[in-house]
Amino acid sequence: NGYSIKDKILLNSLNKFVPQYGINENSIVKSIQDLKYNDSMNVLFKEKENELIYFYLKNSRVELANSIKKDEEFNALTNEDDKLKYLMKKRLLLNLKLGERILNYLILPKNISKSLDELMKLSDDFAFFSNDMSNDFAWYSKRFCIAMIYVKSELYMINDKSSGFKNTLKFLEDSIDRYSKLGYAYNETEKWAIFNGFSLINLIRSQLTR
Repeated sequence: NGYSIKDKILLNSLNKFVPQYGINENSIVKSIQDLKYNDSMNVLFKEKENELIYFYLKNSRVELANSIKKDEEFNALTNEDDKLKYLMKKRLLLNLKLGERILNYLILPKNISKSLDELMKLSDDFAFFSNDMSNDFAWYSKRFCIAMIYVKSELYMINDKSSGFKNTLKFLEDSIDRYSKLGYAYNETEKWAIFNGFSLINLIRSQLTR
């Protein structure tokens, strides 16, 4: 399946132990024991919590990409915005077992650079699989808009008590419709992109500290 021993331990941690023990060293220790590996495998992990979270984010992108290959409902869609809505909804629902804890961790100063990088990779995936045809600076501006929509939807989801998170999904749809009507158009400058990248972090901080 292409997974290294380290990745197998992390994946097993996420699937079996994080829901019970949380994103911490204990989940990895339990996973090593569960897979019948020697306790010495513990030395593979220098920053256990860090590695668990970023493995989850990376693996979720892979899982999303693999899931849509044979997804008849998704592949029947022809409109770019409809594809984007479908993808972002599917990805949001993957977060249910981990939730706010990830957002809290990603905004730590030491993690901001890597967090933004991971967020933009996810934004790239959303745009690519929805058949985005933008070019030049529109390519950058659209991806930051997509990232902003996704982060705002994650934040909305934290306090959403509606059945099946229908309010969050409606919020997501409305956000995409609104940005699409604007043509994802903003000031086409590199400063805009940098500013909005960090404004995502500030947005998360402000919402989580309420």
